[in-house]
Amino acid sequence: MIQQRHQLWQRTLRSVAADFQALGDEQRSWIGEAVRRIGRGQQQLHALFLAADGPSLCSRCQGACCACGTHHFTLVNLLAWLAEGLSPPTPTLP
Repeated sequence: MIQQRHQLWQRTLRSVAADFQALGDEQRSWIGEAVRRIGRGQQQLHALFLAADGPSLCSRCQGACCACGTHHFTLVNLLAWLAEGLSPPTPTLP
């Protein structure tokens, strides 16, 4: 099961990266600006999480929330990596 998820992730990553590269410069530029705006919003949400003592509250579940997923970022996050010409981090497999 874990190996299948990893293979699916690799196929998805290759597919999204190829589609992104096939876009025109104007489209890639638009996506780059859009994901930067979204990133700023995510940073604001994270600041609210910290202000609400999120790390303390988060630790109380002892990983139960994070255990529900493998890849904790969205297509927008992936596009942000690609727009910067970077490869996203490889997920940690259990």
